Amino acid sequence: MKVSPWRQYALVMFLCVLLLNVIPQAGYASVAISHRMTHTLLSQASAQRSKTSSSRDAVYCQCGTYVDRYVNGNIGSFAQASELISLLPQKGWHQEPWGFLRVGDIAVWDGSFAPPYGHTAVVADISGYGNRINVTFKGTNQTGSWFRELNCSNVSYWNDSGSGWRRAHYFYH
Repeated sequence: MKVSPWRQYALVMFLCVLLLNVIPQAGYASVAISHRMTHTLLSQASAQRSKTSSSRDAVYCQCGTYVDRYVNGNIGSFAQASELISLLPQKGWHQEPWGFLRVGDIAVWDGSFAPPYGHTAVVADISGYGNRINVTFKGTNQTGSWFRELNCSNVSYWNDSGSGWRRAHYFYH
């Protein structure tokens, strides 16, 4: 039986939610394992999603446009990324406590980090431990090799092992 790409994507997203919310996170090792597994599943789902859209329709996207498309339009319109810090809670998103983040969270930087508009991206992977944490963000208008996804032609993975990830606000739904 052939399964449609959208059903495959829905199943993978269900498994990601299951991994993030059901697996007990008693120790850091279990968190790291679930993040790696979730990252793999998210990457496979994203690859499947990008195959279903025509690459010739892809356009250069602002970071907020990509994140809104990533969450299926659940954010709405806004002028600059830094506005998401106050807008996301109004839309039912919850802010992570400082220092906490999960794969799938929306990261938002204010204008002091990425002047003048701020920046937003999705947490794609977390690795390392202690003070040697590396966070990989998936989004647009950031460093990294561009590829096409969700009708955006400038999507990339940005690996941050410095202090940039510590300056972001993280939200989950």
